[in-house]
Amino acid sequence: MARSAFPSTRRADPPPTERSPGAPRAKVADGDVTADLTVPSDPRSARAARDFVRLRLTGIGAPAEVVDDAVLLVSELHGNAVRHAPGAHVTVRFVHDPKRSVFTVAVQDHGHAHPRAADTTDTTDPAELKDSGRGLALVAAIATAWGWHPLPDGKAVWFTIDLPRASWLEGYPINAGTPGPRPHRHTVERYR
Repeated sequence: MARSAFPSTRRADPPPTERSPGAPRAKVADGDVTADLTVPSDPRSARAARDFVRLRLTGIGAPAEVVDDAVLLVSELHGNAVRHAPGAHVTVRFVHDPKRSVFTVAVQDHGHAHPRAADTTDTTDPAELKDSGRGLALVAAIATAWGWHPLPDGKAVWFTIDLPRASWLEGYPINAGTPGPRPHRHTVERYR
């Protein structure tokens, strides 16, 4: 699979710094909003990872369906990191690119194994599927793009999902002195 633009279009991030697990940090660069959360490499920290992504997405006004999809996918990636990678912690990174109307979530761990999505197209019988190994296939099916890249001390597995553009903005000039859609006539009359 071809590598996505996620790792290659970003300038190099500074090396990770030690911070206490569970302490999120956020920064804004070139219009992108980036936030990190480091949690213990433990199945019980999946809730913190899900809540972190849910909070970020509701904060930017993402639709509930998009939030639900992203929460499911970060849960899968977190579970894979805890199950397959050694290390004391896992870092969840959220990047929102408002110019392109997309967001990316990456889960960084200390494993060096190459992640591979299970091939679920060989069978139509659910009983023939393995008990595990379908998480990345789920990520591939739901996300706009996904991939991974090596890090000096492990790897990052990421997914990108497009955000729907606000339909009420279509047809309205942005920053041209137009206040946007006008309220319904009855609403205006009621409050005079």
